[in-house]
Amino acid sequence: MGNNPSKPTEHIFYGETPVQFSHNLLSALEGSHESDSTRQKSSDLHIAQLVHSELQRLQSREDELLSQLSSTISTPSTPSSTTTATTGIDPTDALTLSRVSLANKVAEVKHRLESIPGGSGVGEDEDEEVKRARGEVVKCLRGKDRRPLDCWAEVQAFKDVASRRERGFVVGVVGK
Repeated sequence: MGNNPSKPTEHIFYGETPVQFSHNLLSALEGSHESDSTRQKSSDLHIAQLVHSELQRLQSREDELLSQLSSTISTPSTPSSTTTATTGIDPTDALTLSRVSLANKVAEVKHRLESIPGGSGVGEDEDEEVKRARGEVVKCLRGKDRRPLDCWAEVQAFKDVASRRERGFVVGVVGK
């Protein structure tokens, strides 16, 4: 325990060539009233100013690009004019046509929905099947109020019936 010293021995390295500073440098360092903390603060302030100026430069560049893009978007570009030349349709008319075509599609879907019997795309016999499956689930849950997980078969049957009904509705509305 007492064999090894608690502090490691210091090694002092001596340079092979002597280092000499000029008398002017030494007197300037001795006469300086700046401490390490003031030098650190001044360098931090300088770095903060550089960062701030760079951020301002980037912000002005971003604003310039934004104004250029907004002016480009607001004015009709040459591709739309070539589209106008090839189709013979004014871009404002194209927007109107797209609105009209969208309104026509919406009306068509509404008409399909109204033409489906019962508004659901399935017959009344399947309504009875859904009601029966729902009744089975309710009956099971009421009968096994302490153990509702025992009704998994009835729940699965209800899910199957509802899934079939949903598929029938989607086919009735979308696909013909």
